[in-house]
Amino acid sequence: MKRTVCVTGIGYVGLQLATSFDSNGHEVLAYDVDETRIDALSSGRDPTGEVGDEIIDSSSIEFSDQLRVLLETDAAGGVRLEPRGKFGDFWGPFDD
Repeated sequence: MKRTVCVTGIGYVGLQLATSFDSNGHEVLAYDVDETRIDALSSGRDPTGEVGDEIIDSSSIEFSDQLRVLLETDAAGGVRLEPRGKFGDFWGPFDD
């Protein structure tokens, strides 16, 4: 069954997840707050170097920095990996 999925956080991990859903025939909406990254991906360029420009350019993924994409999906998942301590106490009780 074809689903519409939204992947939020289109960095190294999220981009691979989005392209995997796309290659398996799902409609993929990819959301990120980084407008520069979205512009590059929408132009068929992979700013992470993990997936490759050819795969991005041939995909049917819709890249967006607009939150509306979250409302247009059957399922949504997020990927957020940040260096430890970047956001202060962000990691809460799991921080050493």
